[in-house]
Amino acid sequence: MGKHVMILGTSTSNHQDIKDMFKAIDPSIRVNLLTEDSLIQDILANEGPTPSIIKRMCAYAMMAQEAGADLIVNQCSSVSEVADIYEKLLDIPVLKVDQPMAEKAVELGSKIALVTTNTTTVGPSRRLIERCAAAAGKEVEIVECVVDGAMEALFAGDAKKHNDMLRDKIIGLDGQCDVIVLAQGSMIAIMPEVQQVKTPVLTSIPLMVERAVEMLKD
Repeated sequence: MGKHVMILGTSTSNHQDIKDMFKAIDPSIRVNLLTEDSLIQDILANEGPTPSIIKRMCAYAMMAQEAGADLIVNQCSSVSEVADIYEKLLDIPVLKVDQPMAEKAVELGSKIALVTTNTTTVGPSRRLIERCAAAAGKEVEIVECVVDGAMEALFAGDAKKHNDMLRDKIIGLDGQCDVIVLAQGSMIAIMPEVQQVKTPVLTSIPLMVERAVEMLKD
């Protein structure tokens, strides 16, 4: 029987991408997804995780362990710091979806552009990069780049407008920093549209899958 990873998420975005990436590296890994999409609505409405959200995520993490998971991946960057709380309740490891990306960003340079369409992602993502920099003994400058209006366009059903705004922001940052970090996993969809950008552009899901496979082997 192969190893078992449980993806703990707040939306159903990129689920098939994640499963396909695990399968491409190690088909023996069982990948399941535990998602409550009302969480992201509550996070946005309250501009971050509330005590209720924290309690629910802790409960889901415990459920994932009871379901036999060998590893939990916290898929939502907006609640990455909640993973620090529920990890203490578990006997299995937890991986934040953006942890490997943050470490890679610090490795690549000291001026880091943090691109997001969701303001609730900015704080947790910034603090994660800062912690990774401190662990590496580096000083970094983080430039916060919130693409105002893009998320509203997406929620209104205009994915093209969302993608156009995001693409234009990334292209505008080319050459202005050492590395561009796409804070939300769902932004992986924009990668084919920014191939001409010379500054390294990092997205979290592929790096997370590679790290998760390594952790499961250990």
